[in-house]
Amino acid sequence: MTARWKAPFRVAGNVLSKVYVEPIRTDRIRTAGWPAGLLIIAVLATVGYAAAVALAIGAPWLRHWLPMAGTSDTAGMPVLVPTVTAALLCLAAALGQTGALHAPVPLRILVLLASLAIMIELGATLDGVVQLLLTVGPWLVLVIMQVIRWRAGYRWWEYVVVVIMYAIALLGSAQGTSRGAAYGGGSSVDAIDLTMEEITIMAAPLAMLAGYAIAQWAFGLVLWTAEYGFQAARRTIPTPVLLIILVGLIIWRLIAEWHTFLALAFTLRLIIFPGIMIIGSIGCWLVVDRIADRRHPGDTGVEHLGDDVRMVALPAAVGLLASSIFDSLVVVPLRNFASVAPALHPAATTAAAVSDWLGGDAYGIGFSIALILWGGWLAWRGSRGRAEITATIGLAFLLTRIGQLAIGGGGFNPLLVTSAAALLIVLLVTRRLDRARIEGMIIVIGFALAISGRQFFADPVSSIIGGSITLFLGLVWQFLTSGGIANDDTRGWPRPSRVLMVLGFNLLAMLVVGYARVTDETGLTLDRLQDYGNNLLGGPLILGAAIAIALGLFRSTRPVAAAPDDSRTPVSVSAGRTDGGT
Repeated sequence: MTARWKAPFRVAGNVLSKVYVEPIRTDRIRTAGWPAGLLIIAVLATVGYAAAVALAIGAPWLRHWLPMAGTSDTAGMPVLVPTVTAALLCLAAALGQTGALHAPVPLRILVLLASLAIMIELGATLDGVVQLLLTVGPWLVLVIMQVIRWRAGYRWWEYVVVVIMYAIALLGSAQGTSRGAAYGGGSSVDAIDLTMEEITIMAAPLAMLAGYAIAQWAFGLVLWTAEYGFQAARRTIPTPVLLIILVGLIIWRLIAEWHTFLALAFTLRLIIFPGIMIIGSIGCWLVVDRIADRRHPGDTGVEHLGDDVRMVALPAAVGLLASSIFDSLVVVPLRNFASVAPALHPAATTAAAVSDWLGGDAYGIGFSIALILWGGWLAWRGSRGRAEITATIGLAFLLTRIGQLAIGGGGFNPLLVTSAAALLIVLLVTRRLDRARIEGMIIVIGFALAISGRQFFADPVSSIIGGSITLFLGLVWQFLTSGGIANDDTRGWPRPSRVLMVLGFNLLAMLVVGYARVTDETGLTLDRLQDYGNNLLGGPLILGAAIAIALGLFRSTRPVAAAPDDSRTPVSVSAGRTDGGT
């Protein structure tokens, strides 16, 4: 096989390595320097995660081959599932609670509230004083433990104590009497079912990150296919041929996108809000980039934008889901306690009002604006890439709140491709369309395709765990690449705490998916949240990358030829480094 025929295989290998292998190699959890006992706990968590994965993948076979604990094949669950779920739930909750003992104060409070919600639901089948003792009792022990260990370092026995507290609540729930008998499995089945319904919200942020992974793969495939493909073709494909390819791509997408859009029921909103998103994103990038230039002159590296999004994605997801989290962790427990302690009714009413406010437009708009301002503050500190993408995510949140924007839907793609065509005309008229800019324009069109076809990049199969495999794959991806958080170590959030919390929340998210699948519980689905992550986190990533490259092409004042050794790649040239930037 000649070198020319080997080139496509070499390019494909490089792209797959860059998109899928390198992130795992770079961001996996590393065990070097761990304190005593942490490795054993991590191994136990990994085994639990594998069991949750098996639960998700093997759900159809479990429902077919194992006796059902319900009254029919469509009700209840296989007989082994309650026991496995209870064990994995205890494991995940104890991991998170132990890690929270040494986490920043907001995380300590959040996880303590989550622990209370879990124990309340585990004891929901019990009555009177027994219920109070078996729910509040273990939780108060956790609160006391939090106070005693407030400034202490991590110790392995903390996890053992927390597991025992959860075991007390879990075993106690098996002694109650309620509708669990309808399943043929006793009240413990009922308690576990109630608990899984209540605690699903704690897996919601990771479900959004799983949705973002779809866009991250699409982004990486487009970017690195262009990077390595152009390097391989630089000596074999003449510039005029490349220009013909570019013009053909633009004409094809203009016809396809506008034909598809105009075939739908036309409304002005389908054009206005996508147009505002595109123009507003360009404005955000220009303003934030100018702020960064005043303090730290330089350029934004497009190839690192995926990592930049991951740094802001989790707090953005938690903020977006604040109403649901507050409702599950504060409102529901208060209502449960108010049912046996009427003096708590005013507090429960106030908490419900706060939850309604968090779910309203005032909070949503305020949070979106706060994200945009956060982007400006990051720019002032010189955090390029992260600053621009944070502001763009804030704008996407804002327009979604007031206009039901879907990045990639409505008139978004036609306007984006039309903008690319306009940029091509400007470069032609100003005689700045050299080979590097042609390559950059092809990347921009590739990103336009990626925005409209993100699902194609990640969902070639749709029948492994039912409906869509993307949520499952996204969660596995988060587990394999969660070292970015877990491997860090600061005084306010030490490494052992990070490791335990990352493992605990990853296990919980996969357990929710597996439990929903094996019990056929549609109320536990996280697919909608995955779509939010794909649209509100992944959409700004790809749009931001296209804008960064387009602005780099437009703002350059002189043509650029490829270096003799081909060291200048389309990514670096297109990102605004054509004038000798750093």
